[in-house]
Amino acid sequence: MTPDSVIILAGGRSKRWNGTVKYMLPVCGEPVLNRTVRLVKEIRPDVNVHVIGPELQPDNPNQLFLDTMRLFGQKMTYYLLGDVSWMKGTLRRVLTTTTPFSIYGRAGPNQLTGRPHEEIFAFAFYSSELQTLASIHTDSLTINGEGNQWDVVVLHDLNSQHPALYDLFLAFGRFPIAYWKGIRKFGRRQDHPCFVDVGEGITDDFDEPEWYEPYCKAVEPERLIDREVPL
Repeated sequence: MTPDSVIILAGGRSKRWNGTVKYMLPVCGEPVLNRTVRLVKEIRPDVNVHVIGPELQPDNPNQLFLDTMRLFGQKMTYYLLGDVSWMKGTLRRVLTTTTPFSIYGRAGPNQLTGRPHEEIFAFAFYSSELQTLASIHTDSLTINGEGNQWDVVVLHDLNSQHPALYDLFLAFGRFPIAYWKGIRKFGRRQDHPCFVDVGEGITDDFDEPEWYEPYCKAVEPERLIDREVPL
Protein backbone atom coordinates (compact mmCIF):
# COMPACT_ATOMS: atom_id res chain seq x y z
CA MET A 1 0.00 0.00 0.00
CA THR A 2 1.25 3.47 -0.88
CA PRO A 3 1.95 5.44 2.33
CA ASP A 4 0.39 8.73 3.27
CA SER A 5 2.03 11.86 1.88
CA VAL A 6 3.24 15.10 3.42
CA ILE A 7 3.60 18.00 0.99
CA ILE A 8 5.47 21.01 2.39
CA LEU A 9 4.76 24.21 0.48
CA ALA A 10 7.95 26.27 0.60
CA GLY A 11 7.18 28.44 -2.40
CA GLY A 12 6.67 31.88 -0.88
CA ARG A 13 8.73 34.61 -2.53
CA SER A 14 9.41 36.29 0.86
CA LYS A 15 8.75 39.68 -0.72
CA ARG A 16 8.53 41.44 2.63
CA TRP A 17 11.91 40.11 3.75
CA ASN A 18 14.21 41.92 1.32
CA GLY A 19 15.76 38.77 -0.03
CA THR A 20 15.80 36.71 3.19
CA VAL A 21 14.20 33.31 2.67
CA LYS A 22 11.81 33.25 5.61
CA TYR A 23 11.34 29.48 5.81
CA MET A 24 15.11 29.08 6.24
CA LEU A 25 15.24 31.38 9.28
CA PRO A 26 16.66 29.60 12.35
CA VAL A 27 14.60 28.96 15.46
CA CYS A 28 16.53 27.36 18.31
CA GLY A 29 19.49 27.08 15.95
CA GLU A 30 17.75 25.13 13.17
CA PRO A 31 16.16 26.48 9.98
CA VAL A 32 12.37 26.26 10.18
CA LEU A 33 11.96 24.19 7.01
CA ASN A 34 14.76 21.76 7.95
CA ARG A 35 13.21 21.22 11.35
CA THR A 36 9.77 20.56 9.88
CA VAL A 37 11.17 17.92 7.54
CA ARG A 38 13.08 16.31 10.41
CA LEU A 39 10.05 16.25 12.71
CA VAL A 40 7.80 14.82 10.00
CA LYS A 41 10.22 11.95 9.51
CA GLU A 42 10.42 11.36 13.27
CA ILE A 43 6.66 11.50 13.86
CA ARG A 44 5.60 9.64 10.69
CA PRO A 45 8.54 7.62 9.35
CA ASP A 46 6.05 5.78 7.14
CA VAL A 47 5.07 8.78 4.97
CA ASN A 48 6.45 10.14 1.75
CA VAL A 49 7.76 13.71 2.24
CA HIS A 50 7.78 16.21 -0.63
CA VAL A 51 9.09 19.79 -0.41
CA ILE A 52 7.63 22.01 -3.14
CA GLY A 53 9.81 25.08 -3.73
CA PRO A 54 9.01 28.31 -5.59
CA GLU A 55 10.27 27.01 -8.90
CA LEU A 56 7.57 24.32 -8.84
CA GLN A 57 4.65 26.36 -7.50
CA PRO A 58 2.32 28.12 -9.93
CA ASP A 59 0.63 31.33 -8.84
CA ASN A 60 -2.79 29.73 -9.21
CA PRO A 61 -3.39 27.54 -6.14
CA ASN A 62 -5.92 25.35 -7.94
CA GLN A 63 -3.24 24.46 -10.48
CA LEU A 64 -0.92 23.64 -7.59
CA PHE A 65 -3.37 21.02 -6.33
CA LEU A 66 -3.62 19.47 -9.77
CA ASP A 67 0.16 19.50 -10.17
CA THR A 68 0.68 17.74 -6.83
CA MET A 69 -2.06 15.10 -7.17
CA ARG A 70 0.58 12.62 -8.26
CA LEU A 71 2.18 13.04 -4.82
CA PHE A 72 -0.98 12.27 -2.85
CA GLY A 73 -0.97 9.31 -0.50
CA GLN A 74 -3.16 6.24 -0.70
CA LYS A 75 -5.45 7.56 2.04
CA MET A 76 -4.25 10.77 3.73
CA THR A 77 -2.40 13.78 2.38
CA TYR A 78 -1.05 16.60 4.56
CA TYR A 79 -0.24 20.04 3.19
CA LEU A 80 2.07 21.98 5.53
CA LEU A 81 2.92 25.64 4.91
CA GLY A 82 6.69 25.83 4.79
CA ASP A 83 7.20 28.99 6.86
CA VAL A 84 5.48 27.59 9.97
CA SER A 85 7.51 26.96 13.12
CA TRP A 86 5.71 24.07 14.80
CA MET A 87 5.30 23.03 18.40
CA LYS A 88 6.17 19.35 18.15
CA GLY A 89 2.95 18.12 19.75
CA THR A 90 0.81 20.20 17.42
CA LEU A 91 2.57 18.86 14.35
CA ARG A 92 2.07 15.35 15.71
CA ARG A 93 -1.63 16.12 16.11
CA VAL A 94 -1.89 17.21 12.47
CA LEU A 95 0.07 14.28 11.07
CA THR A 96 -1.91 11.64 12.97
CA THR A 97 -5.42 12.88 12.18
CA THR A 98 -7.52 10.66 9.95
CA THR A 99 -10.58 12.90 9.59
CA PRO A 100 -11.75 13.44 5.99
CA PHE A 101 -10.89 17.13 5.85
CA SER A 102 -9.36 19.51 8.41
CA ILE A 103 -7.78 22.96 8.30
CA TYR A 104 -5.38 23.74 11.15
CA GLY A 105 -4.60 27.26 12.27
CA ARG A 106 -4.97 29.93 14.92
CA ALA A 107 -8.38 31.58 15.30
CA GLY A 108 -7.17 34.86 16.79
CA PRO A 109 -4.15 36.76 18.13
CA ASN A 110 -1.06 34.91 19.32
CA GLN A 111 -1.29 35.12 23.10
CA LEU A 112 2.39 34.26 23.47
CA THR A 113 3.86 37.03 21.32
CA GLY A 114 0.97 39.45 20.90
CA ARG A 115 0.88 39.04 17.14
CA PRO A 116 -2.68 40.06 16.18
CA HIS A 117 -3.42 37.98 13.09
CA GLU A 118 -5.32 34.76 12.50
CA GLU A 119 -3.32 32.21 10.54
CA ILE A 120 -3.62 28.97 8.59
CA PHE A 121 -0.87 26.38 9.13
CA ALA A 122 -1.88 23.09 7.47
CA PHE A 123 -4.49 21.02 5.64
CA ALA A 124 -5.11 17.32 6.31
CA PHE A 125 -7.51 15.40 4.08
CA TYR A 126 -8.44 12.15 2.46
CA SER A 127 -6.65 12.06 -0.85
CA SER A 128 -10.02 11.70 -2.59
CA GLU A 129 -11.07 15.15 -1.29
CA LEU A 130 -9.27 17.23 -3.92
CA GLN A 131 -12.50 18.94 -4.95
CA THR A 132 -13.16 20.05 -1.38
CA LEU A 133 -9.64 21.45 -1.12
CA ALA A 134 -9.99 23.33 -4.39
CA SER A 135 -13.35 24.84 -3.46
CA ILE A 136 -11.99 26.15 -0.16
CA HIS A 137 -8.81 27.52 -1.66
CA THR A 138 -10.16 29.08 -4.84
CA ASP A 139 -8.06 32.11 -5.77
CA SER A 140 -7.57 33.32 -2.21
CA LEU A 141 -3.90 32.43 -1.82
CA THR A 142 -3.01 34.78 -4.67
CA ILE A 143 -4.66 37.83 -3.10
CA ASN A 144 -2.01 40.51 -2.55
CA GLY A 145 0.85 38.04 -2.90
CA GLU A 146 1.34 36.67 0.59
CA GLY A 147 -2.06 37.82 1.84
CA ASN A 148 -3.73 36.58 5.00
CA GLN A 149 -4.37 32.92 4.28
CA TRP A 150 -7.29 32.85 6.71
CA ASP A 151 -9.34 34.15 3.80
CA VAL A 152 -9.54 30.63 2.37
CA VAL A 153 -11.90 29.59 5.16
CA VAL A 154 -14.08 32.64 4.75
CA LEU A 155 -14.40 32.14 1.01
CA HIS A 156 -15.76 28.63 1.51
CA ASP A 157 -18.40 30.00 3.89
CA LEU A 158 -19.44 32.61 1.37
CA ASN A 159 -19.57 30.10 -1.47
CA SER A 160 -21.98 27.84 0.41
CA GLN A 161 -24.21 30.58 1.84
CA HIS A 162 -23.97 33.56 -0.51
CA PRO A 163 -22.84 32.31 -3.93
CA ALA A 164 -23.57 35.61 -5.69
CA LEU A 165 -21.45 37.50 -3.17
CA TYR A 166 -18.75 34.86 -3.50
CA ASP A 167 -18.65 35.37 -7.27
CA LEU A 168 -18.44 39.11 -6.75
CA PHE A 169 -15.44 38.74 -4.45
CA LEU A 170 -13.70 36.54 -6.98
CA ALA A 171 -14.38 39.12 -9.70
CA PHE A 172 -12.92 41.95 -7.61
CA GLY A 173 -10.48 39.95 -5.53
CA ARG A 174 -7.54 41.39 -7.43
CA PHE A 175 -8.18 44.65 -5.54
CA PRO A 176 -6.88 43.69 -2.08
CA ILE A 177 -8.34 46.57 -0.05
CA ALA A 178 -11.92 46.09 -1.23
CA TYR A 179 -11.58 42.33 -0.91
CA TRP A 180 -10.14 42.54 2.59
CA LYS A 181 -12.88 44.82 3.88
CA GLY A 182 -15.58 42.63 2.39
CA ILE A 183 -14.11 39.45 3.82
CA ARG A 184 -13.84 40.98 7.29
CA LYS A 185 -17.44 42.19 7.15
CA PHE A 186 -19.18 39.09 5.85
CA GLY A 187 -16.90 36.23 6.88
CA ARG A 188 -17.74 33.77 9.67
CA ARG A 189 -14.21 32.80 10.52
CA GLN A 190 -14.26 31.04 13.85
CA ASP A 191 -17.03 28.48 13.40
CA HIS A 192 -16.10 26.91 10.09
CA PRO A 193 -16.78 23.16 10.39
CA CYS A 194 -13.44 22.12 8.91
CA PHE A 195 -11.32 24.50 10.98
CA VAL A 196 -9.30 23.26 13.97
CA ASP A 197 -7.82 25.93 16.25
CA VAL A 198 -4.46 24.56 17.46
CA GLY A 199 -5.03 26.31 20.79
CA GLU A 200 -1.47 27.49 21.41
CA GLY A 201 0.88 30.28 20.39
CA ILE A 202 4.10 28.33 20.01
CA THR A 203 3.16 27.33 16.46
CA ASP A 204 3.34 30.36 14.20
CA ASP A 205 4.49 31.47 10.77
CA PHE A 206 6.63 34.37 9.60
CA ASP A 207 4.60 36.54 7.27
CA GLU A 208 5.95 39.77 8.77
CA PRO A 209 9.65 40.35 9.61
CA GLU A 210 8.80 42.35 12.73
CA TRP A 211 7.44 39.28 14.52
CA TYR A 212 10.44 37.01 13.98
CA GLU A 213 12.58 38.30 16.87
CA PRO A 214 9.66 38.47 19.37
CA TYR A 215 8.81 34.89 18.45
CA CYS A 216 12.37 33.67 18.99
CA LYS A 217 12.60 35.49 22.33
CA ALA A 218 9.36 33.83 23.45
CA VAL A 219 10.14 30.23 22.46
CA GLU A 220 13.92 29.82 22.53
CA PRO A 221 14.86 30.17 26.25
CA GLU A 222 12.96 27.00 27.23
CA ARG A 223 12.75 25.48 23.73
CA LEU A 224 8.98 25.67 23.78
CA ILE A 225 8.88 24.35 20.22
CA ASP A 226 9.81 20.91 21.59
CA ARG A 227 6.72 20.73 23.81
CA GLU A 228 4.14 18.01 23.26
CA VAL A 229 1.31 19.95 24.95
CA PRO A 230 0.57 23.70 25.07
CA LEU A 231 1.46 25.88 28.04
